[in-house]
Amino acid sequence: MTNADTGMFEKVNGKYRVTDIQVWNAQKSAYEPIDLQSTYTVAGTNYTLRNNGDGYTMFDGCKVVKDNTMVDNDVLRVYLTDVLKGVVDEQYKDPAGQGRITIINK
Repeated sequence: MTNADTGMFEKVNGKYRVTDIQVWNAQKSAYEPIDLQSTYTVAGTNYTLRNNGDGYTMFDGCKVVKDNTMVDNDVLRVYLTDVLKGVVDEQYKDPAGQGRITIINK
């Protein structure tokens, strides 16, 4: 639910629109269901994580572990050149993704 005066997110009112959320557990090398009572480390841009961009106030006041390392296009460039060595293979060919996200129209 968004505050009509400020345009900022306040809370989820009713049923969640996103379901079956899984997070990567590096210690177990496996995905597992998200625990709504747990605290997670997330990566994002200053626009959303620090400046409440687009009304994302749920991150307001969170601890910043690492700030201003690279802008998003630099992260993509480094991934393409250093990780993929300039070769974008078949796993990225499908614009709908790798089957990890399912859109359910209601």
